[in-house]
Amino acid sequence: MRYKLLPVVCAAILGLWACNALTQEAQPVQYQEPKVDFVMPSDIIAAQVGEKVAFSAKLVSGDKVSVGWYIDDVLTSSAQSFEYVFEQAGTYDVRFEARNGAGVVSHSYTVNVSDKLSITLSVKDSTRVERLQLNYLQVAAVVEYGKDVIHEWSVDGTVLGDEAFFGTFQLEEARIYQVHYRGSNLSGSFEKSFEVLVNERPLEISFSNTDEIIAILEGRTLKIETRVLYGGTGLQQKWYLDEEQVSEEADFSWFFGLGGEYLLRYEAENAKERP
Repeated sequence: MRYKLLPVVCAAILGLWACNALTQEAQPVQYQEPKVDFVMPSDIIAAQVGEKVAFSAKLVSGDKVSVGWYIDDVLTSSAQSFEYVFEQAGTYDVRFEARNGAGVVSHSYTVNVSDKLSITLSVKDSTRVERLQLNYLQVAAVVEYGKDVIHEWSVDGTVLGDEAFFGTFQLEEARIYQVHYRGSNLSGSFEKSFEVLVNERPLEISFSNTDEIIAILEGRTLKIETRVLYGGTGLQQKWYLDEEQVSEEADFSWFFGLGGEYLLRYEAENAKERP
């Protein structure tokens, strides 16, 4: 009899264990649904291009909650608070979501980003820059923020350029030029004036005859012409023959009535220097 009862007892025990296991598997996991305090002051947010905007939501309660901030449906942050810089003007949808197995809590904000004009010049904060005579003035407006910018460059009150880079004006005279820039678009304008001090080029003169030894027949006139290439402001010129000054003219002309050897020397000095 004992051998016949044993299988029945074992079957009863196995059946009880299986029932308990099925009961345990059937029990669902219980979550507490998310609860969020939305602390932003308004659902409509105004910002400018390049401006940092802070977003925040406070998770009050909930089990195993995942959170996310979406900008135009693109996940941008998985933190409760974050900062974002909008690089383009326009209207953006910013949505916060908190979710777990018990549900989803979400809230959306509309961010209106206006264009912003921010320009710096290659001369930076300088009110006066120095350049060399006969060079072209080269200066640029660097648009950091802003689109559809209208550029205007003027020199001594005359408009001469309408591009961001201005490099078409030659500094012909050694003097001070007044340069003004204005950049504008629908969001505003930027203006800056500065002086350009043009330094005269070093004195440079060419001669029609550059021979160290000049042969001329007795009774003939020697002529040498000079041409001032650069640095002619306030120029004074002198010719010496055997160390005696014989002329203050630019060109030399001298009649040699007697044969012999002579020392001819030229000297010039402008407002700045002597060659």
